[in-house]
Amino acid sequence: LLTLVLFLLYYTNKMSLFDSIAHSFTTISTGGFSTHNQSFAFFSNNILLIAILFMIIGSFPFLLIAQISFKKNFAIFRDNQIRVFLLILLFAISTIYIFANQFLSGNQLDKLISVSFNTISIISGTGFVSENFENWGNYASVLFLLLMFIGGCAGSTTGGLKVFRFQILFKYLFLHL
Repeated sequence: LLTLVLFLLYYTNKMSLFDSIAHSFTTISTGGFSTHNQSFAFFSNNILLIAILFMIIGSFPFLLIAQISFKKNFAIFRDNQIRVFLLILLFAISTIYIFANQFLSGNQLDKLISVSFNTISIISGTGFVSENFENWGNYASVLFLLLMFIGGCAGSTTGGLKVFRFQILFKYLFLHL
């Protein structure tokens, strides 16, 4: 269902039929295959915003996504792992935006979309890019490296060690200290 919704959103936002099919399969599964050499730099900001939303959904535990119903549609945000993941995303996007702002072109909204898209792609292990983030300075590169190790939530298709394992590690360290 998520893939179908994503396909329809891509297609109605002026992505070709083939691109919509291919990218809907690889966005929600955090697979990262693109049909263009420029990856998502080929597409508009509307497409990037849709991809941001679905890469985040792909980083959530699929069991919790499957348990969502119309009566419990916000129950997923009661999960501690998801709240921590979203806080990490918010912190990372804010920090990278501050460090990379001078290296980006366009208005503030374009910069924020670009930073958000690339940050979510890195933490989820999706592998899409919309800009060459190697030119964003050393601080952004180091933060991207750290985010790659964190990954998404346990029970998702993202790479990395998963947020849940870091939560257990820090709880154990806190108790031990």
